Amino acid sequence: MRNSVINKSGRIELSERQRRILRYVEYGLLARRSDISRSLTMQAEGYRILGKALPENDEVRQLRAKVAALESENLHLHEENRQLVQRLSALKQTVISRVEAVFG
Repeated sequence: MRNSVINKSGRIELSERQRRILRYVEYGLLARRSDISRSLTMQAEGYRILGKALPENDEVRQLRAKVAALESENLHLHEENRQLVQRLSALKQTVISRVEAVFG
């Protein structure tokens, strides 16, 4: 480790900067990327704490667009389901009224 020292007891002594970095890694704010050697990436929570927006690439933008489309479709289906429930309830009332009219 650069700028670290091994003391007499064989323990590694970290610089203050290394300690701060380690704290971020323990908090889950930084993570290694498996596809790039010697890399650390800021996790979403780290960006949130810093008040910064997550960087987006084309894949993320495409996924966000798909999520938005699915959310829109979900709202449409929810409304359609609500209307079907109302129609079913009205149909039940009609059937009950007709049965009562026939059998008194």
